[in-house]
Amino acid sequence: QKGDVVRLSKDDFLTMTVVGQFNHGFILALCDKGQLWILDQHACDEKYNFEKLCRETKIHEQKLIKPLPLELSPSEENCILSHMDIFEENGFRFHYDAHKSPRNRLSLTALPH
Repeated sequence: QKGDVVRLSKDDFLTMTVVGQFNHGFILALCDKGQLWILDQHACDEKYNFEKLCRETKIHEQKLIKPLPLELSPSEENCILSHMDIFEENGFRFHYDAHKSPRNRLSLTALPH
């Protein structure tokens, strides 16, 4: 039907049947929904490798000898506080001091190594 959106999820790959390959880089695959997909073999491989790297890589952190005070705008401070888990997953550590004035409440305590 006109306007229908066809979506491909990772789970669809589990039920796909490879029909063939052409031009040394594209795979023709049929999913169980009856749809034929043309997959860029190199793009699929890069996506797989990138996701594997993200899953398996542990970013190490180097603690600083002395915390580095940061002067941030309110929005920058809020961004860091709202996404602290992402910063920590990537090797950054911060100390938050609620007693300090706005713009100076965060200090950097570790960096990715």
